[in-house]
Amino acid sequence: MIADVHTRSSVTRRERKLPWLLVALAMITLGCSSSPSREPVYPVRGNVVSKDAPATNAIVIFHPAKGSPGFAHSAYARVDEAGEYRLSTYDAFDGAHAGDYAVTVMWPLVTADGEDGPDRLEGRYAHREKSPLRATVLPDTNTIPPFEVR
Repeated sequence: MIADVHTRSSVTRRERKLPWLLVALAMITLGCSSSPSREPVYPVRGNVVSKDAPATNAIVIFHPAKGSPGFAHSAYARVDEAGEYRLSTYDAFDGAHAGDYAVTVMWPLVTADGEDGPDRLEGRYAHREKSPLRATVLPDTNTIPPFEVR
């Protein structure tokens, strides 16, 4: 009799788990079959300089301007040793959506342990509402005029 009760208990637990497993499997299947659509992005490159020198390691973010289409995402980049950046939205260096942007730049000091430290620009270009930097991305390959930061 004890073995019989134990068997019923095990079956009952399995029966309780089965609906949850089916729900989880259905969610995984739906999640994999419907990927979010990506609106087209266009290559964007430019330069950031300070006192005619490259702003190496600066972080550039293009924020969609107010009134941009709802699908528009921010695009970002790190400035290389030559002062050049190439924007990324979905994948590395894929570009940005066509449209108008407010541009922010932060140029962190590098700490002794190699981490980003305080902003050399003291936040002057760090907020999209206050940054004077603007850019327009066209549905084509784009080279943005250099941004001069101080």
